[in-house]
Amino acid sequence: MTESGVVMIDNLDLGESGVAGQVLDLQRLAYRAEAELIGFDGIPPLHESIDDLRGAALDWLGIRDGERIVAAMAMCGAARPGYPDALFDLLSARCGLGSAARVLELGPVTGQATVPLLDRGATVVAVEPGVAMAARLRERVEGRNCTVVEAEFEQADVRGRFDLAVAATSFHWVDPALGLDKLANLVRPGGLLAL
Repeated sequence: MTESGVVMIDNLDLGESGVAGQVLDLQRLAYRAEAELIGFDGIPPLHESIDDLRGAALDWLGIRDGERIVAAMAMCGAARPGYPDALFDLLSARCGLGSAARVLELGPVTGQATVPLLDRGATVVAVEPGVAMAARLRERVEGRNCTVVEAEFEQADVRGRFDLAVAATSFHWVDPALGLDKLANLVRPGGLLAL
């Protein structure tokens, strides 16, 4: 806890009195802000009720200021489905994924694609902007041939040449004008980009 009474909570207990309601209220505020920002409000909230929220089997990080939850973030790695083996088979057959491959991964979250890339022998540099996500990914790939860079891709200090760059459902977070130019300089001639 800090002097101001603000504390980071690694796992919010949605069963605790009032916590689920506060998280749901924060989620609704975030959806309204996003809808206003993009000018479209047709995307329904992820959770419509406290029961939906509690039933989602997500791990939640939070920040509490006294009795009030002031920020909450779902650790989507727990609920986000993995990618099919056929995808990695295709990357192996057509894109050179294998033991000699050096792979740049954009937005790995907690490693749904990272682990299968490593399982096929690749050396992976994973660029993840989320502090908590990067920390979870580091824990998950500890001892494996993976470097986690905590930064937005556009500002990430990534060096060398890569055989393959992968963005598994994450490239929409990258500014294409900056990101594509940066990828052109990082992927070796003849290398490939898989979005």
